[in-house]
Amino acid sequence: MNVRKLAAIAIAAATALAVPACSSNGASDGEYVTVDFATLGPSSLLWTFYIARDQGFFEAEGVTINQIVTQNSSLLVQSVASGSAMIGIGQSDNLIKAVDEGASLVALGATTAKNESRLIGAPGINDISELEGQRVAAGAVSGGTGDMLIALMQAGGLDQGTYEIVAIPNSSDRIVGIQNQQLEGALLIAPYDSTALADGGIVLAVYEEPYVGQMLVANKTWADDNPDAAKRVTKAMVSAANWLFDPANREEAQKILGAATETEAQATSDAYDFLVLGSVFAKDMKVSLEGMQNVINLGVQVHGGELRELDFETYVDESYL
Repeated sequence: MNVRKLAAIAIAAATALAVPACSSNGASDGEYVTVDFATLGPSSLLWTFYIARDQGFFEAEGVTINQIVTQNSSLLVQSVASGSAMIGIGQSDNLIKAVDEGASLVALGATTAKNESRLIGAPGINDISELEGQRVAAGAVSGGTGDMLIALMQAGGLDQGTYEIVAIPNSSDRIVGIQNQQLEGALLIAPYDSTALADGGIVLAVYEEPYVGQMLVANKTWADDNPDAAKRVTKAMVSAANWLFDPANREEAQKILGAATETEAQATSDAYDFLVLGSVFAKDMKVSLEGMQNVINLGVQVHGGELRELDFETYVDESYL
């Protein structure tokens, strides 16, 4: 399969997740609300979403979720800003950029508190220096995962232009590129990074500083007009995050991720170790100001420009937590 074609793959399906019309544990007014919820394709970044759905946390809050799957985080944030979706899980750098450009968006909480991806070398690649002149994939060529990849390559001694970045939105597709020997490295998220490691790849680098990569993003106009609905969705997601962090739920959590991503038990176990035990997910969905500031700092480090201090309240409203 041609890797460049992989980058053009779009998922344009929307699926309704049915919820009963009533529940003794439902909303305070006794009625369900339907929320169009935008996501990317299957991955561990949606683990708390899967839990909220499968463990009944949305139902308990009186919420019917209509899941809308988008191609990439930039399009996801655009769909929320335009009102095509009411809420979604997207990258913080896309949120920040969109708000700066005047979009009606706000983050209701963070789904991650640390960087969720690792730079994996293909079999035979043992150091970042060996990626000179090679093709390396991230979710984008610039911004978000693209900036993360460039920063890691810089730290490993390779400047921009000494290698080729290929934009492939989903880690599952980046794995195909590595397996087809069309990529020599890629930023990968769990559980797909485990597949690469099992095939003989190694971890070349990880960004260790606090980093709020993924956020629960809402259309601000909708949230302002429907605060109860926004709080219900957020509460369900917080409940799912806290459920995930309970050691007693590890086995069931791994089954949920395995079913959603069609991956084996060892990969989901590795994902739990990295994402949960490593506190990559944000417990209680609290937003780290330092983690958001590092999103800005990383962009300046990679592209240059003037460093600015992030105005937290311009982008985040934690009153919904």
